[in-house]
Amino acid sequence: MSVSYKVIFIAENQESELRRFTSEGIGNNLSYLNEKLSSVFPSLRTGLYNFTLQWTDDEGDAVTITGDEDLAVAMTEMKGPVYKFLIKTTGKKKEEEKKSTL
Repeated sequence: MSVSYKVIFIAENQESELRRFTSEGIGNNLSYLNEKLSSVFPSLRTGLYNFTLQWTDDEGDAVTITGDEDLAVAMTEMKGPVYKFLIKTTGKKKEEEKKSTL
């Protein structure tokens, strides 16, 4: 089953980019979602920036997603059919971090 996503990417300089995409099989797999986001937002693919993935709960709070369980909660609590996420860059990676991700 295909699922629709709407994602806002906010860079360090506060410029934003909004993208919509569909995907099958993401489910509650954060690694797969991060791979998909990297293909949709090329600046994430370079690995130069740390980033956080968030969603907005029904109280209007931005909730950070750090693992599969967080993603499962987000997907359960959000009202579909379009799932909305926010990506914020949190600074450039240090040289040591870049080497360990290559």
